[in-house]
Amino acid sequence: MVAFVAALALSQRSPAPAVAEIAMRWSAADDLTLEWTYRQEETILAKPPKAKVAYSRVAVSSRMDGADVPVTPGLDPHRWEATWEPGKAPDHGKGFTDYSELRLQRLIDFAPPATSKVEGSWTLDFPEIPIERAPKATAKWTVVKVADGAAELRLEYSESGIDRPMTATGSGTYDLKLQRVVKLDVQALQAPIPGGTGDLAEYRVKYRVLP
Repeated sequence: MVAFVAALALSQRSPAPAVAEIAMRWSAADDLTLEWTYRQEETILAKPPKAKVAYSRVAVSSRMDGADVPVTPGLDPHRWEATWEPGKAPDHGKGFTDYSELRLQRLIDFAPPATSKVEGSWTLDFPEIPIERAPKATAKWTVVKVADGAAELRLEYSESGIDRPMTATGSGTYDLKLQRVVKLDVQALQAPIPGGTGDLAEYRVKYRVLP
């Protein structure tokens, strides 16, 4: 199962490459639990206002129903590129062949408002991808507090136009000096399971930039 992930550096001063850890957990109605942890490298290829970022992601651990499941050694990383602009949903191109993964990726696709100044509230509108059925979705980001060089964020997320749409809430930390998100924690309902049979689950994803 390939994951999906990462909120990016929309800044001319953000370090590149950055290394992040992404931890995902699905809890299905039949008490099945799946957990995956990934290591992701993020390299800025082009700077704002239209940033391009290259990703390289590899699984480092997995668990099923609390038991460790060995990760196959020597697997090639999942690599793709995405473009980012303030106030717009990012474009991952053809980086995700499993569109369940793209739906989950959107939960951590942070971008600042069109003004590039992280304050107040703003929304990102994600387009429908009609053939693969990635539905329209909206992410509302709100700055709830600014202290110690960081903005604390709140996320409200919802899909539309499909039966049983995914909804989510979350929190995050935006480093004002680095001008990027360094931590996210998002919990979703009716989330897809990549590679599955259409079953939906409760889902939690944690993203953090490593020192």
